[in-house]
Amino acid sequence: MECQETGLLREGTSDPTAADFDSLTDYHWQGDTLEIRLPWLLIGATDPSQKKFLGDFISANEKVDEVIKGIGIGVYFEGQAPPKSLVTYEWQPWDIPQSTERLKASYPIIQQLFAEYE
Repeated sequence: MECQETGLLREGTSDPTAADFDSLTDYHWQGDTLEIRLPWLLIGATDPSQKKFLGDFISANEKVDEVIKGIGIGVYFEGQAPPKSLVTYEWQPWDIPQSTERLKASYPIIQQLFAEYE
């Protein structure tokens, strides 16, 4: 069985136009801005579109969803005290997620390969 360390975050840029683009990146520092990209499931979301997160299933002895107001976020560096307060990130529930389609960098390679079979 293969295991994946989920506590280690991968640094990089998620900008597909950047030369050092990495689609697997978790965070990116630029100036005084920190971009964080974490899978919803990693932070316990069962239905982020409706703000539902995994509740206390051990006490309930079954799956329990809790609707939350937002997610508390704080950053601290090794060797320093944790932040005294957190910033709450809130979002509006949605039915249809917003998305933008784009061709991946490998598209021309696949296109050329399929052209050989026409």
